[in-house]
Amino acid sequence: MAVRACVARSLPQERMYQWGLIMVYVKVLATSVLMALTVSPVSAASYTFDLQKVDTYHTSKGDDGDVVGNTLTITESEQGVDLTGTFTGKYIENAGFIDDALTGGPILNAFSVDRHNNGLGVCNIGECVLHGGAGDRFHTVDGASLSGARTDLVEMAFFAEGSAVDVTLTSLTFGWIGDVYGDYKETTGAFEIIISAIDGSMIAIGDILAFAGTATITEAGDGGRGIFDIPDLTDDVFGIKAGSGGSWKLMAATVDFHVPEIPLPAAGWLMLAGIGSLVVARRRRES
Repeated sequence: MAVRACVARSLPQERMYQWGLIMVYVKVLATSVLMALTVSPVSAASYTFDLQKVDTYHTSKGDDGDVVGNTLTITESEQGVDLTGTFTGKYIENAGFIDDALTGGPILNAFSVDRHNNGLGVCNIGECVLHGGAGDRFHTVDGASLSGARTDLVEMAFFAEGSAVDVTLTSLTFGWIGDVYGDYKETTGAFEIIISAIDGSMIAIGDILAFAGTATITEAGDGGRGIFDIPDLTDDVFGIKAGSGGSWKLMAATVDFHVPEIPLPAAGWLMLAGIGSLVVARRRRES
């Protein structure tokens, strides 16, 4: 006859042991559920995309990213998180607004964008040329081509891990503002910011005029430059368009991007792991 050895417990000790296990189970489950249901705080980082070409006229970093056709693509990293911005040159035929909705059209891809020491310009009717020739000598973002029938814009879109993401636009830096050196007669730093009326990856007719302003020269430099603070516009795509009589180059854009530290699906896995630990502990106790 086999004899099974065991350590005998008194009734009070057995109850204390059981209550101890119950408290462990409750603590593990409560922690798991709390982590699953609580949306973790997000970290905010500020990203500045420098659109300039580096040469002898300035010493900022510039020249990040690559220009392919009419699009400049730049990836910046802050706090270990990459954010990609695309800056695409486009133009609108006979642009206007009705009740702040963009009219006219169509919106077409420009021939190219061109980087200079004073920012990114849009060339909509051929290659960028300084004087004469068959190209676009107004190599700014302007409404001067073809007597104002065509108005340039820079379409900015933002992506993280290949997906479009919302960012908050906080400031724009302009260069070669208005009638610099008498090259662009009677032009100013007028600009307009258009945001998409619905979620999308490009600006379209019917999108909304969210802000209008006039950039002025606030810093000395070749062609002049000025920083314009934006009242916190949030979207995944923006159209930075020349306003009436506007002519400028876009030197930089600064945005805030909020990155979730722990995605909710990951918290869900933590809850399942907590429940699993209860099952394992119970089986160990029974054995």
